[in-house]
Amino acid sequence: ECSSSHTHCLPYTGDTTLLPKRVIDVGRVDSLDEPHLLVTEEMYGDYLALSHCWGQFPQFTTTLETLLQRVHSIPIAELPKTFADAVLITHSLGFRYLWIDSLCILQNLDKKDWGVEVGNMSSIYQNARMTIAATSAAESREGCFPSRIAPFASDRTVLKIRIDKSSCERVTSEWAWVLQEIILSPRVLFFAQNLVYWMCAECVASEDGLYKDEDCSSIIQRPQTLKSELYQRVEESSLFLNGTPALIALWYDFVEDYSSRHLTHSSDKLGAIAGMTRHFRNEMCNEMPAMGLWESDLRHGILW
Repeated sequence: ECSSSHTHCLPYTGDTTLLPKRVIDVGRVDSLDEPHLLVTEEMYGDYLALSHCWGQFPQFTTTLETLLQRVHSIPIAELPKTFADAVLITHSLGFRYLWIDSLCILQNLDKKDWGVEVGNMSSIYQNARMTIAATSAAESREGCFPSRIAPFASDRTVLKIRIDKSSCERVTSEWAWVLQEIILSPRVLFFAQNLVYWMCAECVASEDGLYKDEDCSSIIQRPQTLKSELYQRVEESSLFLNGTPALIALWYDFVEDYSSRHLTHSSDKLGAIAGMTRHFRNEMCNEMPAMGLWESDLRHGILW
């Protein structure tokens, strides 16, 4: 349905896209090979991306020292649970490539690679066929598949469902990096505490069929609203020469949400919105950004 009839989603359906600089090759569907890091060198293909919270524990990363090792093999047994689950999901859905920031961007002291790839976040998440969101995991050891309280059945008669949102909201609604990842992704599959949610530019739904569109859980309502408004206002901007003010107004909505979120490292303040900044700049005919503000709206922006 999303690929065939959603107007705002159709531009992100069909032809394969240029792969990011590095992706994880999870292997062919009929293969049992260990995944490995692939340096794409201008390759085209379909890939999924992972949105996750790093947490306070040491992350499983790729550095200059481990790059050759990762290219040779990334044993599933060595991966933190969230990453291993994402590999399983990617393989099970019939996709071969997966992008995970901490594995596909060189970490540690390689600031040059980090700076370039963070600036490419807008295209990385926008061009992904879908993003896997490990919504209930506060760090990479928790996984995408938490233990559920009880299975859901779609044939029950239900008046009202209340779920414990404390765990699944903490990543989606509290962490700064996650916001742009969700908004930029054309499709997101949320693995929450008790349910799996689907979100695209036109639809929000859950696996039990009880949440859909306006009835969806507040866990993802705000990002979905921003996503829908972004697609709509981008279309308006392409039709009208004065579309930039509408996009700037939406930018302030985004920054208001972003400013209430947490960063593990305060130095990431601009990096965590670099993808959205580039996306807005492209849509506003290369309007110049200035520390989170826009050149043509600088006076108003400073007051805001």
